Parts: sequence; C-alpha cells; structure tokens
Amino acid sequence: MNESLPSSDIPQLIPEPPVDSVHEPQESLPRPARSFGWMALFLLVFLLAVLFYVVGYGAVLGFEYAAQGIAQPNVQEIEVRIQEHLLTPSGMVGVYLMQCLMMIPLILVAAHFPRQSWRATLAVNQFHARDLGFWSLIWLVYMGVQYLLTQALEIDPGDFMRSLSGSRHLPAALVLVICAPLLEELIFRGYLFKAWRNTWLGLSGTLLLTSVLFTCLHLGQYNWTILAMIFSLSMILGLAREKSGSLWVPLIIHSLNNLVAAVTVIYMGWL
Repeated sequence: MNESLPSSDIPQLIPEPPVDSVHEPQESLPRPARSFGWMALFLLVFLLAVLFYVVGYGAVLGFEYAAQGIAQPNVQEIEVRIQEHLLTPSGMVGVYLMQCLMMIPLILVAAHFPRQSWRATLAVNQFHARDLGFWSLIWLVYMGVQYLLTQALEIDPGDFMRSLSGSRHLPAALVLVICAPLLEELIFRGYLFKAWRNTWLGLSGTLLLTSVLFTCLHLGQYNWTILAMIFSLSMILGLAREKSGSLWVPLIIHSLNNLVAAVTVIYMGWL
C-alpha cells in the first residue's frame, strides 16, 4: 500500500506566481495617470533649475560690482548681461548642469517602487550588440538624409548653433555628448516610455507622444525644419528602445548623434 505523502513533498507542477505579480504586475508600473503628475513636476524642476542658475549668476555679478566699489549697480545692465550670458556656451553648460543635478535624482525617485527597481522601470538592461549595430545603421541613414536636406534647403541653423560654432568649448561639447542625452533619454525613452507603452496608446501612440514632447523641448533653439528632423530622430530612438528592450541603445545613438554635432559645429565650425 502506498502511504500518502505529506503535502510539502508533492512536487509543484504549477509554480506560484512571484509576489511582485500577485498584487501589482511590473508592466503596470509606473501608473500612466501618475506619470502625468511626475511629468508636470519634471517640467517645474526643469524651469526652476534655469531660475536658480540665473539667480546664482546674478549674485556673482553683484559681487563683481561690489568688488569694483559699485554699491547700487544698474538692474537693467545686470539683466542684459544675464541674457547675453545665457546665449554663450558657458551659459548653456551652466544651465544644463544645474538641470541634470536637480532632475536626475528626481527621475530615479519617480522610477523606484517597493517591488520594482529604477533599473527595471527605466530599462537599464543589457543589450545585444546586433541591436546596437542595426539601429546605428538606421541612424547613419538618417544622418545622410539630414545632410542632403540641409544642403538642398539651405536651412538656417539658428542663433543657438551659431553661438556654438567654432567656439572649441570643451565643457559645452561634453555636456552635449554626455549630459544632454543622459537626461533626455531617462525622461523620454525611460520613464515616460515605460509608463505609456502598455496603455491604450500602445507603441504608436507612445512613440508619437514622446517624440512630440522631445521636439517641444528644443523649441526656441531651432527652426521648424530642424525640429522636424529632431522629431524623426526621436522616433528612431523610441523604436530602438522598443526593439532592443534597453535604454542603452537609444542613449548611445543619441550620444553619437550629438558627438557628430560637437565635432562638426563646436570644433570645426561647420553649419
């Protein structure tokens, strides 16, 4: 006669779901509704970073005037000097570094959950070299088309690019190649992409919405033709994020794109 086995000795043919998936599936985090609240906070901190930098630079100018024995400097003159400074490579570097220092910790906080790390939320995952190679080829095709259109249409690069042209400003180049792609990819292909991908928006809606927002971030720097090219680049970056399953692929491509701009514009003076 076979004796009945204790229940603990019976093999579990159907494994129990992990604790994470019992109460809150990973794909549901971050919540789409809350993501819009965080997006509004990102925008607020983005603007506050500019304000803090402007106030700090204004204080530096105040100390400069005080050192010259000017007790009550002309306020309008200070405002003009601040505006002029913000259009220089040094001003761009200062603003962007302030934004990175204030926003990156906030993004990591928004992306961290008790049952899901910020790495999972932001898709900071390993990737296959073939994915990076494939999307790098797509980016090269994009660069070729962009170059031909720029030459054919004689596009005005705008004041922002002219301020960088031939400056050989190393900090500006580093910010353009490292800081800008890192911050922008964490927001658009990281947090927001994860929040919206599994909603009714789907892949198409997520690509469209994140690309529109990414393009709006560059309003005021470029004309509409260049903004259309930026929108196209954002769509490529979003597809690279989707197909590779990793934030690293669009981040690397974004950095390569900005590296080309840094070399050709900042160091070679090409516009």
